[in-house]
Amino acid sequence: MESIEGGNPRGAEVIKLNDVPVKVEELKTLVSGPQDIDGATNELGIPAELLNVNLATASNLEFLNIGLKNAVYIPRQVSDREGGRKSLYFLCKGETAMAGIYTAESGVLKRFVTRLSGESKPAKTGDLYME
Repeated sequence: MESIEGGNPRGAEVIKLNDVPVKVEELKTLVSGPQDIDGATNELGIPAELLNVNLATASNLEFLNIGLKNAVYIPRQVSDREGGRKSLYFLCKGETAMAGIYTAESGVLKRFVTRLSGESKPAKTGDLYME
């Protein structure tokens, strides 16, 4: 996958899909069996994300003008497990979390959310977030 917008954690990251993932050759050199996959993907900087496909929803992203139209949104699981995330209500002011991904035929869009205001945990009505 090739990042189009560079992975800005304060916005969206659009990933163009290639016929073969960019790091697949490097991955092959590090993996001799299934037990090696997690360590190898972490070493290559492409760790797995814990997504909950059972909560997926249809979305139309045409208004963004980024080349993705009909997509499926898959939220990242709120979990303490590796690859999960904390609840957006418990982010600290200024903290960013990848909330989920949009998948489409032509690419993947990572969705990031940043808490802009408020000090309480959980967040209160009126606290501001940026997506």
